Amino acid sequence: MSVENQKPDDLMDFIVELVRHHRGEFLGTIIGILVGFMIMYYGFLWTAFICMCGIIGYKIGKRIDSDEVDWKALVERYIPSGRR
Repeated sequence: MSVENQKPDDLMDFIVELVRHHRGEFLGTIIGILVGFMIMYYGFLWTAFICMCGIIGYKIGKRIDSDEVDWKALVERYIPSGRR
């Protein structure tokens, strides 16, 4: 069945199944399109900077969620209580 002949409910089911079975490919395509638009709008260097900030934020968030790091001790190490 082609996409043109599908009813809206069928199309929504198709998209849900596509995302469910091909999640990585779907997300990769969406991210690629967004990065392409960002490069067109902001330029390569600003886009690279924004992506790096996103990656750093993701890594920090992942560490916070995994309780890998004692954040209180880390903050105390770099910002002693006398300076806060």
